[in-house]
Amino acid sequence: MTGAGVVLCAVDAATSGSRQNAEVRDGRYVVFGTSGRRGTAGVDRREYEAVREGDQHGMTVVPGTVLAGTALFVLVTGEVRRADAKAARAAKAVSTTSAAPASGGTRS
Repeated sequence: MTGAGVVLCAVDAATSGSRQNAEVRDGRYVVFGTSGRRGTAGVDRREYEAVREGDQHGMTVVPGTVLAGTALFVLVTGEVRRADAKAARAAKAVSTTSAAPASGGTRS
């Protein structure tokens, strides 16, 4: 589970550009650049929408990882309970058959 989260974060970081935090200020589209000269820069609408979409993709990584981890936990818990119940039934069957008297001939 944790490995999947790390992979998703690494893929997100690799595919996202050096621009982030797209917003509209005074009717202009601006993004924060992290490579080269750091700071805000004006961009066109297409670049603004691409950066916004990239930011939103990153927001799905953590909830997706949590949901996958929860699903894995529920499945493993169910399998452990099923295996424990099967082992308990087998132990009970062994204990009842060993406690039963052996049938055979009559004693004189």
